[in-house]
Amino acid sequence: MAGQRQKAVELLQFHRGGRDRALVVYDDGDRTVPPLPRGCGRVGAVARQAWRELWSSPVRAVLDRHADGAALREYVLLVDERERLRTCMAAGERTAPVVARMAQAERQLQKLREHLALTPLSRFRLQLKVLPSGEQQPSLRGRLLADVERGTPAELPEPPAAVELDDILEPWRRSGR
Repeated sequence: MAGQRQKAVELLQFHRGGRDRALVVYDDGDRTVPPLPRGCGRVGAVARQAWRELWSSPVRAVLDRHADGAALREYVLLVDERERLRTCMAAGERTAPVVARMAQAERQLQKLREHLALTPLSRFRLQLKVLPSGEQQPSLRGRLLADVERGTPAELPEPPAAVELDDILEPWRRSGR
């Protein structure tokens, strides 16, 4: 019907309690570069440099080598293939298959960069905030352990009051109850 909202205001975007929140990760300060993924042992220097740059960037705090392993492996292999194709094209080999494969590798690499949050736009969309680990909120377990060491019991918040569901009106039912 014209003039009526199709959704309730609280269900609209940025009013759902989660869509407008930033992705906050804590930087542990570990700058070690993990070994290349399995199957990437024979990649060139450019791919190895891309791997080192990936793990020195703030995005490394978001990446999980086990969960993102296939995407990380494909990223390294595509960077290596793109560099190999660039070398062929610089040597004068500009045949249709080489140019087509180069364009395809560039498209795949761009999709992976967006998937792994390696572009400014993808980091903006994630609202990625990397904070030093010192700013991390103390966990409940950590607070309890600190209180035990001090000898003072922790004051836990009171549990929420019980809600009687039988007394709540149900406006979507015809009877209203």
